[in-house]
Amino acid sequence: MPPLDRFLSKAVAIAPIVRALALETSVGSCSLALLPVNLLPSGICCFSWRANGLYIPKSFATADRTSCHDIIRNNPLGIIFVSDSSGFAADHVPLILQPSLDQVAPDKLYGHVARANPLAHKGTQPISTLTVFQGLDHYISPNGYATKKESGKVVPTWNYEAVHVHGRLTIIDDPAWLLGFLERLTNTHEATQSHPWKVQDAPREYLEALLNAIVGFEIVVERYEGKLKLSQNQPEQNRDSLVDYLKQLGSQDAQAMAQKITAQHRS
Repeated sequence: MPPLDRFLSKAVAIAPIVRALALETSVGSCSLALLPVNLLPSGICCFSWRANGLYIPKSFATADRTSCHDIIRNNPLGIIFVSDSSGFAADHVPLILQPSLDQVAPDKLYGHVARANPLAHKGTQPISTLTVFQGLDHYISPNGYATKKESGKVVPTWNYEAVHVHGRLTIIDDPAWLLGFLERLTNTHEATQSHPWKVQDAPREYLEALLNAIVGFEIVVERYEGKLKLSQNQPEQNRDSLVDYLKQLGSQDAQAMAQKITAQHRS
């Protein structure tokens, strides 16, 4: 039997195993799929692992639901992506997370957009969405690594936290519900003010006109993808020296990143 025929016969034999791996393999919170990436002139199909979602190396993955919730609450301005025959669309929207009390029912995200926004019309029936939340981030200079002096084998990078939420969005066109949601949203973000503004502070006629110009929505969460890139791939001496370096920079963000790196490696 020619070598190519022997190879193809083996490829056919392992096809069921390949399909099973493509369906079942996962790393952290990121499901994987085995996908063909090109077809060689000989007719042999080459495969490559590609994440079905956010690319998350194992060392940066978090399956901790609480960590994902914290990033969302601390960074509530999400970017909602939808796709249809016309392409991709994205909207920046402040969102409220409603976790499931029993961890059996799905978590939910709530928000609102202008009635004129195309999203208000796309979501009359449940549609698939990807919502991205960006947490703390900071540039990482090679100057912060202890091994720079020893080998010089260091390069710049960027540390960050991110959560991707996959779900189904449905529009809620109900003035009473919308008013209650806006009160909750407002009270949440006005809580730090010395004299918190309340929805009822606006004239009633003005408020009613604005309510007619917006719609609410609900996103039923199907899964989270959490990524914490906090120098986990660096040796301990580089993490320690980086924390000291960031503290010396003095900025609030640098201090916060130093604390994040320290907390991550103590957990």
